Amino acid sequence: MAEKVPPRVEYLRNKFIRYGIRSLSPKDCIELLLEFCTDVSGAYHIMDGLFNKFATVEDILSADYKELVKVDGVDEDTAIVLGSMRSYCEIIEREGLTPEIIGTPRIACRFFGKIFPGGQNERVRVLLLDSGYVTCRCTDIAEGTSYGVGVDRRRLTELLERHWCTKCIISHTHPGGQKLPSLPDKKGTRALYEYLKNIGVELVDHIIVGEDGEYSFAGEKYGDYDKLYKDMQ
Repeated sequence: MAEKVPPRVEYLRNKFIRYGIRSLSPKDCIELLLEFCTDVSGAYHIMDGLFNKFATVEDILSADYKELVKVDGVDEDTAIVLGSMRSYCEIIEREGLTPEIIGTPRIACRFFGKIFPGGQNERVRVLLLDSGYVTCRCTDIAEGTSYGVGVDRRRLTELLERHWCTKCIISHTHPGGQKLPSLPDKKGTRALYEYLKNIGVELVDHIIVGEDGEYSFAGEKYGDYDKLYKDMQ
């Protein structure tokens, strides 16, 4: 008799089938992946072990094979799958992102409006740009709750340094809500602008994707970033 699939796993499977991979958070993807690498009853236990040892999804996918197999329940095959996932994702993302000039807020809104799926939790995504505003890479850098999310500055800085980019656009979702920014959104954007400016990176725009469309902090133009974010109260 086949082992009964836990409700949580069934939920993730159905969500993936109905909405696609982008509807799942990175943590959800690892949880679902483990269900195919291990027996159903052991996947959740392995999840706990992985996050106790490595803390974040990024750390798990960046971990050395020898460190992964030290986690209780992670066998050689599971370690190989987990260890190869980051490389697969980078190849797919690099080859799947068509170079595009993001020269206006309208183009930026359209770009993020197409790639952000629905979901219950706020998510943050960064789009890296070269000096000519041409897209280099787009990836998730944080997921929060339905009430809010913060930007993982360490993760963002690593991405910018790895890809030699000096411009970026941040975007996050307001699941089930309006696109207009809250006071924490405004304060967070100003703080992030100052942080990036100090390391030589331009925060070109911050796009909020809500149920009623997209909102651009940059308004109608790019360029005078000091004035743009200084006036943000």
